[in-house]
Amino acid sequence: MGLRFFLTWLDYFETVYRERTIQRMITDIRVDIVGEIGVLSYEGYEQVKSETYSSWLTNDMKRIQEDGFTSIYSVIDLGSQIIFATIVLSLCFQRSY
Repeated sequence: MGLRFFLTWLDYFETVYRERTIQRMITDIRVDIVGEIGVLSYEGYEQVKSETYSSWLTNDMKRIQEDGFTSIYSVIDLGSQIIFATIVLSLCFQRSY
């Protein structure tokens, strides 16, 4: 019972940490984009449609979040699970002999 509670607690905090980190990275990217737009001249700004800027800050960020960061964290999570499972199995195997 205690182990199940601990693992649920650990999974919750890992998920919260992952989402906060992803949101910080997305915010940093948005700040960079807005900073680049802010230094454009009026003529430079008008060369690109305003819908494109809006898309960069909304739709493209959503795709980066879903297809990029979430996938990377899933791979890291699965890799760490494999490593820890291997360690636990090797320790259990050593105890049996």
